[in-house]
Amino acid sequence: MLTGESAVMGVDFYNTYMEGNGTVDNTTPMVYIGPYVGPIHFFGGTAHTEQTKLSSTKSVFENHGFYLDVPAFEAVNTTLGINDVMAGIKVGVWDFSGNLGTIPPYQTMRR
Repeated sequence: MLTGESAVMGVDFYNTYMEGNGTVDNTTPMVYIGPYVGPIHFFGGTAHTEQTKLSSTKSVFENHGFYLDVPAFEAVNTTLGINDVMAGIKVGVWDFSGNLGTIPPYQTMRR
């Protein structure tokens, strides 16, 4: 959870590995970015949601902030990579081998 309003900006993560609790909670995102936070950048990494049944209910990233940048990220056991609530955009995971996939490059774009 990244919160703190405008005091949290320009945060970069490199090659992050995350494991979720998908067997218990299939709805809470792995990374929640709060209102007025950003820009936040995730450069490479892998997210393993641990969902036993693939669904579009648990996202890796959920953005409520100013700007999210994910140029490259891998995902395991999920079909929803990014839920950018502020931009009104959902980005699915590109499946390349069963439950393994990649989140396509994404940057928040305002309408």
